[in-house]
Amino acid sequence: MKEIPALLPPLIPQIAKWMADHGIKPTGPEFFNYLSMDKDNNIVSEVGYPVDSKVPAEADVVSNDFPAGHYARLTYTGDYKFMMDAHKALDKFITDNGFKEERSLGAPDFPHGVRTEVYLTDPDVEPDPAKWITEIYVLLEPSS
Repeated sequence: MKEIPALLPPLIPQIAKWMADHGIKPTGPEFFNYLSMDKDNNIVSEVGYPVDSKVPAEADVVSNDFPAGHYARLTYTGDYKFMMDAHKALDKFITDNGFKEERSLGAPDFPHGVRTEVYLTDPDVEPDPAKWITEIYVLLEPSS
C-alpha cells in the first residue's frame, strides 16, 4: 500500500500509449481499481481507462467490466496523499447506513470486491493538489 504512489501512477502513461498504439480511445478519465488487500496491506489492483467496447488482451493488458450493482460514492477534493481519510469517511458512511462492502466476487481462491478511484483532474493541467478531484466508488453487497 505504501508503494502505490511509486508503482501505480507510472502505469497510466504505459496504458495510454498501448491504447494509442492500438487505436483505442478512452471514453473517460483514468482509474485505479483496488480488488483486494491482505492483512499485510498488499493490494491487488488494476489501472485503466473506460472504453466503449472490449479490447484484445495482450500481456498484462486485459479488458474488464465493472460489476452491476449498487455503489457508494464519495467525491474527494484535495491532495492524493490525504485520500485515505476520504476512504475512511466512505467506509464510515457505508457502516453507519447498514451497508456492507462487496468482497465475494471472483474465484473462491481469490475473492475480491470493487473499490475504484476515478481521477477527474489531471495534475499536469491543474498543478495545485488542493484542487484535484477524485471520485471513489465502493461496490456494496446486494441487500436481502
